[in-house]
Amino acid sequence: MNWLNENNTAVVTGAAGGIGLESAKRFAAAGMNVVLVDVKEEQLA
Repeated sequence: MNWLNENNTAVVTGAAGGIGLESAKRFAAAGMNVVLVDVKEEQLA
């Protein structure tokens, strides 16, 4: 079962950098909806 598709949504914590950022990029590249969350809110833009 492939869950990396456009029918799913990923909520990524720590998305301003590191593993969270790279995960968010991969999910977005797979066509998924991505919700980004981080305490460093200004770095999410």
